[in-house]
Amino acid sequence: SYDFILYDFFKLPKSFDVASTLEIVTSNVIDDFNDFLEFLDMPYELSIEYLPEAEIIDNRYFIKLIDKVSNQNLFLEETGFGVSQILPLLYSIIIGIGYLNLIEQPELHLHPNIQFKLAELFTKNFPYDPEYNHKLKGKYLIETHSEHLIRGFQVQVAKGKLKPEDIAIYYVNKDEKGVSSIRIMELDENGNFLTEWPTGFMDLSSKAAYELLNTQLKNKSK
Repeated sequence: SYDFILYDFFKLPKSFDVASTLEIVTSNVIDDFNDFLEFLDMPYELSIEYLPEAEIIDNRYFIKLIDKVSNQNLFLEETGFGVSQILPLLYSIIIGIGYLNLIEQPELHLHPNIQFKLAELFTKNFPYDPEYNHKLKGKYLIETHSEHLIRGFQVQVAKGKLKPEDIAIYYVNKDEKGVSSIRIMELDENGNFLTEWPTGFMDLSSKAAYELLNTQLKNKSK
């Protein structure tokens, strides 16, 4: 069996001649995929292979991953959810040249370190950063619940990879009556927020660490 068919995964029209363009896809898109996977410390290499004619009607190709640690070929269904989650995201970055990309919860099923590094990946593909000068440039509207991703953007601003005016962070909250409100969370040039975050989001990790320390001290004093 096989997992994602190229037509379905990449949303290509049925009239698209994959056979004549596979070389271009392989040399460009696949290379960018693998560059991004390596940047995110994901130990996989993407490849596209031909499906035997006995199994298909049209000329199609399927996506396979190579585990760089074990050197085994894997279908997407044999990897964690995070891998299949991130491939469409990376593809949206690759094809999103000059477009506004709408991305919902990119952090789902991803390791915290990868969530953090996603901020740098988005920054590398932001159109106004002269140092990175990457060929793939896009703009992003991201909905997230990830503190790691937001901290990553703070770091990019502090490093000068993003200007404070290049990024807009909006905190959406719902009151006891069910009415939603939006708060603009501006950053300064050092990546610090100019206004304090509402409780229960950016402060949760520090509160949990503080509660753990207090509990450990109480246990020692017994």
